[in-house]
Amino acid sequence: MFPAGGAGRAVAAGSFEVALNHLVDSGAVPLDAFDAFYRNDETGAPAVSPAVLLKAVLLGYSRGLVSSRAIASACQRLVTSTPSPSPPRCNG
Repeated sequence: MFPAGGAGRAVAAGSFEVALNHLVDSGAVPLDAFDAFYRNDETGAPAVSPAVLLKAVLLGYSRGLVSSRAIASACQRLVTSTPSPSPPRCNG
């Protein structure tokens, strides 16, 4: 989820962040073409989910961020997640 005011703050219902999250998670955006690359467990570090990457890029673009470094920095400041054994990373 992408909080509008930074980590630890609730996202307002009806906000762009909520709409983006719903749009990508609902399957309205087909991500099947990325499965072969995402599910590659043979080499390298674990891949970041294509859905998470798409959310980060679209959120960044919506805020006028176009460089990958600016988007990664915004991810570190703005993105929260539910507690999990291995929290997702924005910058892979």
